[in-house]
Amino acid sequence: GTRATPEFLQAIAYEVYVKNVTFGLLHQWLTDMGMTISKNTLRNWLKKGKTYLDELVCVLKSIALEKDSIVNCDETWCKVRKYDHYKKCYIWVLVNKARKTAIFFYEN
Repeated sequence: GTRATPEFLQAIAYEVYVKNVTFGLLHQWLTDMGMTISKNTLRNWLKKGKTYLDELVCVLKSIALEKDSIVNCDETWCKVRKYDHYKKCYIWVLVNKARKTAIFFYEN
């Protein structure tokens, strides 16, 4: 299939998840700029990007939580949009100073 650059994928994710732009509006905006793309392609790119990021988070967690490591950890809650409503989730930060690794992630 068609590939998206990391920068373009980031821009799409920012528009959809931070600015709450709908796929229809995003699709129209891209079409107006001369890009021929389907809404499903946009969705598939975000799903594939999530898969890669999930794998990266697992690797970073394992580095941060290595045996005998001193790990600093903190959490705070935030509202996360899930379709047409918001739910309470937690943002976590794990810091392993020895490995110079810090990771932010959220879980419910």
